[in-house]
Amino acid sequence: LSRAVRAHASFFEFTPFAFVLLFLAELNGAPTAWVHAGYSALFVSRLTHTVGLLHSKALNVFRKVGFFGTVVVMLATAGYNFGLGYEPLKSFLGVQ
Repeated sequence: LSRAVRAHASFFEFTPFAFVLLFLAELNGAPTAWVHAGYSALFVSRLTHTVGLLHSKALNVFRKVGFFGTVVVMLATAGYNFGLGYEPLKSFLGVQ
């Protein structure tokens, strides 16, 4: 039961932030294929991480691969959004 609780908590620690970053990238005009690839990579990463958490310690490599895959998705989307600067935000808020 404790492993299932940990898997659930791990999902809610990282996934909402990654969803927000990918959503902002989509709003900022990221190519649709990139956004779909980001969501797909996030799905596979989280699934791999969960397999690593719920199974024996011998499969712990899945946990590490899943975690680093999630971090790569978050860093890539954060870098894309950061690279755009403040112009999309100003445009969205209607500030001149």
